[in-house]
Amino acid sequence: MGVQVPVYLDGELLTDSSAGHMDESKRQLIDGSTLFTFFSVSRAIAARALHIQAERVRIEYDQPAARARLRS
Repeated sequence: MGVQVPVYLDGELLTDSSAGHMDESKRQLIDGSTLFTFFSVSRAIAARALHIQAERVRIEYDQPAARARLRS
């Protein structure tokens, strides 16, 4: 269990902090080279929200996103 948080300002790395352990036995600390598995569900949620709005005929799939305005 651990975390890494790099902080950039105007493209410059200000800090690269990490904390935690790589394994359950807590023998290996996390450092800047530790890889994390990340699973994102936000795309699935956004896609479902889009489909719901299309089913309600509030948006159309083929219209450009820049022109999309929800219909009441």
